[in-house]
Amino acid sequence: MSDVEQSVTRRGIETFYTLYFVALIPITLLIDLQSFYPPAVVPQYLKDVNTFYLSTSGDPLVSRTLGGPAQMAWFDPFSYLEAGFQLPIFFLAIYGLVQSTSRVLVEYPAQPFILYVFAQLPGYTSVYILTLIYSVHTATTVMPCLVTFLAIPTAIPDAPTGSLTLTANQKQFLVTNYAPFLLITVGMAADSAFKLWSIVRESDYMGSF
Repeated sequence: MSDVEQSVTRRGIETFYTLYFVALIPITLLIDLQSFYPPAVVPQYLKDVNTFYLSTSGDPLVSRTLGGPAQMAWFDPFSYLEAGFQLPIFFLAIYGLVQSTSRVLVEYPAQPFILYVFAQLPGYTSVYILTLIYSVHTATTVMPCLVTFLAIPTAIPDAPTGSLTLTANQKQFLVTNYAPFLLITVGMAADSAFKLWSIVRESDYMGSF
């Protein structure tokens, strides 16, 4: 592959990453983190979106964020991580991806301190450190969600009242809904790791002269 083809491919990948992070910001702020806001400040139409989603999917994880089944308490830390860890990375990653297709140079004190710190690592591109951290973290949180959906008993007509079950259609919907996040983040992790490895290799090669 020529340098021009590599540049076009890299630009396409980074554009996809940018659009991915941009799309996640309103979903996270308006839907996923509703339980963090006082009920009075959440518009009714946003509450209705969650109500419709839950009635359709039976998603026990989203239900848990709204005070649902205690069996899903293990998901609570994931919600806090989404708010305090993933959401800031969305903004920082978009910033870095927009700055350059291959390198983020942080030269001015007014720019985000965390990007300044990352940029001080010799031979590294800070945005790929961010995407690697995010993607590995997210992939390892999506996997237990998928396993949980598959492990929950399939609903049967004589199931005990109040038991946690999902219909076959709900399981299929949830797996179809969550699996793309696993595939995207695993691919992002592999791509980010390879890009960082390439930068380090190039740095070592240039340092030999």
